[in-house]
Amino acid sequence: FQRNAQFIIVWLIPLFGAGIILRLVFDHMPDVIPRSWIPLGFRGLIYKKPIPPNKNRDETIRHN
Repeated sequence: FQRNAQFIIVWLIPLFGAGIILRLVFDHMPDVIPRSWIPLGFRGLIYKKPIPPNKNRDETIRHN
């Protein structure tokens, strides 16, 4: 059981990390990643609704 669990964990962590990176890149620059490059299992994660901006944040103020 332990060997199988380690095998699954070793493969899932990098795939999950890659999905997070794809999502972050897609949020900032959606035209950079062609749709054909994203694996089928990650398309739901990547193309879901964007995170709404924080309405309570004033981005016009610059801090030095």
